[in-house]
Amino acid sequence: MQFPATLNPDRPTPALVGNGRLVTYLGASGYHDEAADGTPSMQEFVLAGRRGPGPTFPLISFGRLTRTILVDAEEVEPGDADQVLETETASLASRLLRDGVLESTRSLVLAHRNTFLVETRLTNNSDAEVGVVLRVRYALEEQHGVRFTVNRLGAGAEVGFEAGDNLGLIHLTTPDAEWQSEGDSALALTVSENLRPGQTLRLRVALTFSDRFEFSEPFDWSKRQAALSEHERWWREFWATSDLVTGIAEVDQTRNIALYTIACQATPWSIPPVLCREPWHGGVFHDELYPFLALLSAGHERLARRIPYFRLACLPRAVERGRGLGALYPWNSTEQGLERDPVGQWYTERHHLGAIAATAWFCFLYSKNPEVLEDIYPLLRECARAVEEFVLTTDARGKLVTAPCTDFDESAPPIAAGPFTMAAAAFVLSRAAEAAARLHRDLERAARWEDQARELQTNFPVDVEARRYAMPSGAPEHIAIAGYVAPFFVDDGSPYARNAVARLHADLQTEFGWKPGHSSVFDGTSWMWTAGHLAMCHAVLGNGHEALEAVMRGLSSTGRFLSPSEHLRADGSVAVPWFTTGVGAWLTGLHWMFARCDDNGDHLLDAVPESLQEFHFHGLRLSRGVSAAARVSGGCLEYLSLSSPVRQAFTFEIPTRFVEGTCLPKLGRVIALDTHWRVQVDLLEGPNDLVTPS
Repeated sequence: MQFPATLNPDRPTPALVGNGRLVTYLGASGYHDEAADGTPSMQEFVLAGRRGPGPTFPLISFGRLTRTILVDAEEVEPGDADQVLETETASLASRLLRDGVLESTRSLVLAHRNTFLVETRLTNNSDAEVGVVLRVRYALEEQHGVRFTVNRLGAGAEVGFEAGDNLGLIHLTTPDAEWQSEGDSALALTVSENLRPGQTLRLRVALTFSDRFEFSEPFDWSKRQAALSEHERWWREFWATSDLVTGIAEVDQTRNIALYTIACQATPWSIPPVLCREPWHGGVFHDELYPFLALLSAGHERLARRIPYFRLACLPRAVERGRGLGALYPWNSTEQGLERDPVGQWYTERHHLGAIAATAWFCFLYSKNPEVLEDIYPLLRECARAVEEFVLTTDARGKLVTAPCTDFDESAPPIAAGPFTMAAAAFVLSRAAEAAARLHRDLERAARWEDQARELQTNFPVDVEARRYAMPSGAPEHIAIAGYVAPFFVDDGSPYARNAVARLHADLQTEFGWKPGHSSVFDGTSWMWTAGHLAMCHAVLGNGHEALEAVMRGLSSTGRFLSPSEHLRADGSVAVPWFTTGVGAWLTGLHWMFARCDDNGDHLLDAVPESLQEFHFHGLRLSRGVSAAARVSGGCLEYLSLSSPVRQAFTFEIPTRFVEGTCLPKLGRVIALDTHWRVQVDLLEGPNDLVTPS
């Protein structure tokens, strides 16, 4: 799909290109603009996991690539501008016109290697000869504990770097000019020509980053087409994995840019909220759960499973932090499992243990592979031990609750029995108990964990008169209450859960969507994360109309290119563009409307509103490796197919309104429930068409 800069042009946002290891954000020129779009700090190269020394382990800046253009010896401001982000090929096309000279640039990061390519053409569109000069400059900044050294100049320049125990090289290659030195930390090249009408000047530049993490040879421009073909093949396979067409153009477009946002920033370890230096230097938080679920539900299991296995790799360090009493994972983690956040109240947050355990549990739940459960059980076990040791306490009434700590709302002081922490703790204990029972391990502990989870559930703070979950006395209302339903599934259908979500849906609405809570810091803001969280909850509760409303209103907080943001500020400006967390929740809520699996089983079309009469999808994931494809026309199910990796029995639930009158009862066993059919079928390896056009 194509995403022009004319989408939300009043919300300036640089364009994202990346492969999850090498990431950058580009200005209107297709290079790093000097003062661009209100976010110049994003416009630089960063490599995931490459950090400087010190207690906050800052991401290293690997420089900025800027360009200057002279027309007849003068630097002229461009007039007409056009920029399009092409997600199918993960490339950016930029066009600027100045004094009859058209500047056309294509920029991208290759999917299969850490190389940034940029090609610029200056074309004389006037009737007279003009002199043009194109100057490109690559500048590195001084950083503590990082040393850059220019080793070689010319057409194949080379810069060495050292940071801690990492050594690397930056290769700058161009077939059109030679790099010259500009002091100790910058290189530049210049091309110029007098262009006759219709004549073009071309410049091609490749920056390749090679180090002990990932070795790469200098880019060979004679093999450009082969490299582009490999790049496009990777992205073609990514997009072919699944598709969802709701018939609502902006929803379908946003699904595409959402997956692009996540894929560009999915590192070999996890998925940070945003992969750049500010505001969090690419550290990973509990936020990773939301893009994880988005990828998993979209069929991208190999990308998604990196996250729980990364957390598993960091388990020894987390147990060490917990002094051997459980896994006390850091709040903002480096790739080595070290805390990198400055001192703040977030140090007391503990609900992230639930999110970390949830990535592991859902990794198993979607696969139902006993080997996966065997792998991830140590993580669940140690998170449960940490909850027992560091999270649980008894209140003045002798009730089991969570100890005072910062809950989901970081603007509020620490509270006991915070709902998000209560839900997370109950989730960790119950799933660790189930995993232990399945594996016949730690049976006494498992029984205790299960008892603790049940006791916590009886002590969730409630508003008895309204029959809903509530914040503890004195705490401002917050979306944290929804955590009982999703993402922690400790109550996915009681009247208390339904009433709580309905109240949040009504009370937290703002002009452009929803705010997370009633603290004054949220006044006037709009958060895609909150909209996505509500969509997830409504999908779980089967509230199709409300789920679609949340999905639709979540679109209101996007920036230029429909780029997802953390939130819109009260003045309408974008805060944290290309934010993976919020759009991960939004994308998960959208997918779950159509296909979902949880501890109770697999669900198809469970939260599709009757107003949605025409849609189709393929590749949305259920459990046991099964993916679903369906087509609905005029509100009637015309096609349903399940693709299985092996021959196996499979059970799913689907609303009766979609399957009455179909041939499903002839293909499997149907159990009629109140509003759904529970269908049991025997699947063959490969596609299994269950409903076909008559």
